[in-house]
Amino acid sequence: MEAKGLLAYLASDYERQKNLVKDNVTSQKTFLKAESDYTVTKVKFESLGKKLVLMGINPDGLTVDNIRTTISIKSPINGFVSQIGITRGAFLLPTQFAIAIVNTEHLHLELAIFEKDLPRISIGQAINFRIQEDNSKEYQATVHLINKTVDLEKRTIGIHGHLLDESLEAKFNPGMYVEAEILTSSELRNSIPQDALVELDNKYYALVLLDSTSDGYTLIKKEVITGLTNDDYVEVLNTQDFKDNAKILINGAFNLITE
Repeated sequence: MEAKGLLAYLASDYERQKNLVKDNVTSQKTFLKAESDYTVTKVKFESLGKKLVLMGINPDGLTVDNIRTTISIKSPINGFVSQIGITRGAFLLPTQFAIAIVNTEHLHLELAIFEKDLPRISIGQAINFRIQEDNSKEYQATVHLINKTVDLEKRTIGIHGHLLDESLEAKFNPGMYVEAEILTSSELRNSIPQDALVELDNKYYALVLLDSTSDGYTLIKKEVITGLTNDDYVEVLNTQDFKDNAKILINGAFNLITE
């Protein structure tokens, strides 16, 4: 307010001295002094205005009549308060945090992999993950960022993932534990669920539907030559031995074959 009032006077004096020096009525020294005072005060006025903007106060609307003793500190993001680090009346140092706020509008997936696996990871790879509260459902994400530093104690590297379906973010909360797998490479292969296979004498078999009537089902045991495997499926190498529309028993094959 002081700088604003002084600036108006100095601006008027500067314009007056500028006109006087043109007419050689005043000295160049007097004009330069008026110009310097005006410039310094204007810089001070602008810098103080920027500080007020950072405090959430509009400098254009500040008058003698609306000066107040408190100001509102606005959060730069929307979210929920997760931690409070101050108490009423306490003096807050610039290095201290006041309130921790968590924004849940756009959740990310944070993973840790061992450093030996880093050469196999690249941006864009698919991620399948499950949450601890419900291991039965699997969600998808992609590798978005790869950290450049290694945790010296755990020897792990952070992986930052983005959810494919952002509408599912409401199901998760920050800090939830997840178990994930990164698909470093993928190929389409003919496969069947692991539960459909029965191992006998180092060979694998499956029960294929031969016929179905009102009296029941007729199943035939067929050998399966296996290839690549993952947690749920096994590649079938001898697909030529099965019909394109073959129906395979998924559960209970072990009891039927061994009996």
